[in-house]
Amino acid sequence: MKKMTIEKFIVKVKEQLSQVEQNQKPLLLIGSNPTSNLVVLPEREYNSMNETLHLLSNQANAMRLMQSIAQ
Repeated sequence: MKKMTIEKFIVKVKEQLSQVEQNQKPLLLIGSNPTSNLVVLPEREYNSMNETLHLLSNQANAMRLMQSIAQ
Protein backbone atom coordinates (compact mmCIF):
# COMPACT_ATOMS: atom_id res chain seq x y z
CA MET A 1 0.00 0.00 0.00
CA LYS A 2 1.33 3.39 -0.95
CA LYS A 3 1.89 5.80 1.95
CA MET A 4 2.16 9.56 2.19
CA THR A 5 1.60 12.28 4.74
CA ILE A 6 -1.73 14.03 4.89
CA GLU A 7 0.06 17.32 4.19
CA LYS A 8 1.55 15.99 0.91
CA PHE A 9 -1.82 14.53 -0.04
CA ILE A 10 -3.54 17.89 0.39
CA VAL A 11 -1.04 19.52 -1.98
CA LYS A 12 -1.61 16.86 -4.67
CA VAL A 13 -5.14 15.71 -3.86
CA LYS A 14 -6.44 15.56 -7.45
CA GLU A 15 -3.39 13.63 -8.68
CA GLN A 16 -3.45 11.20 -5.75
CA LEU A 17 -7.18 10.47 -6.05
CA SER A 18 -6.70 9.84 -9.75
CA GLN A 19 -3.93 7.33 -8.96
CA VAL A 20 -6.11 5.51 -6.43
CA GLU A 21 -8.85 5.29 -9.04
CA GLN A 22 -6.51 4.10 -11.81
CA ASN A 23 -4.50 1.62 -9.70
CA GLN A 24 -7.51 0.40 -7.71
CA LYS A 25 -5.26 0.26 -4.64
CA PRO A 26 -5.63 1.97 -1.27
CA LEU A 27 -3.54 4.92 -0.15
CA LEU A 28 -2.49 5.26 3.50
CA LEU A 29 -2.38 8.86 4.70
CA ILE A 30 -0.07 9.34 7.66
CA GLY A 31 -1.22 11.90 10.19
CA SER A 32 0.64 13.62 13.00
CA ASN A 33 -0.01 10.63 15.29
CA PRO A 34 -1.02 6.99 14.62
CA THR A 35 -4.65 7.59 15.57
CA SER A 36 -5.01 10.24 12.87
CA ASN A 37 -4.03 8.00 9.94
CA LEU A 38 -6.57 7.65 7.13
CA VAL A 39 -7.06 5.25 4.23
CA VAL A 40 -8.36 6.30 0.81
CA LEU A 41 -9.60 3.36 -1.23
CA PRO A 42 -11.64 2.66 -4.36
CA GLU A 43 -15.36 2.19 -3.81
CA ARG A 44 -15.19 -1.30 -5.31
CA GLU A 45 -12.72 -2.40 -2.63
CA TYR A 46 -14.76 -0.74 0.12
CA ASN A 47 -17.92 -2.52 -1.05
CA SER A 48 -16.08 -5.85 -1.22
CA MET A 49 -14.80 -5.46 2.35
CA ASN A 50 -18.27 -4.56 3.62
CA GLU A 51 -19.79 -7.58 1.88
CA THR A 52 -17.18 -9.87 3.44
CA LEU A 53 -17.80 -8.37 6.89
CA HIS A 54 -21.54 -8.83 6.45
CA LEU A 55 -21.16 -12.47 5.37
CA LEU A 56 -18.88 -13.26 8.29
CA SER A 57 -20.90 -11.34 10.88
CA ASN A 58 -23.32 -14.24 11.35
CA GLN A 59 -21.63 -17.29 12.90
CA ALA A 60 -23.79 -19.83 11.04
CA ASN A 61 -23.12 -18.13 7.73
CA ALA A 62 -19.39 -17.95 8.47
CA MET A 63 -19.35 -21.70 9.21
CA ARG A 64 -21.12 -22.47 5.92
CA LEU A 65 -18.61 -20.35 4.02
CA MET A 66 -15.65 -22.08 5.72
CA GLN A 67 -17.12 -25.51 4.95
CA SER A 68 -17.64 -24.48 1.33
CA ILE A 69 -14.04 -23.28 1.04
CA ALA A 70 -12.78 -26.54 2.58
CA GLN A 71 -14.60 -28.55 -0.09
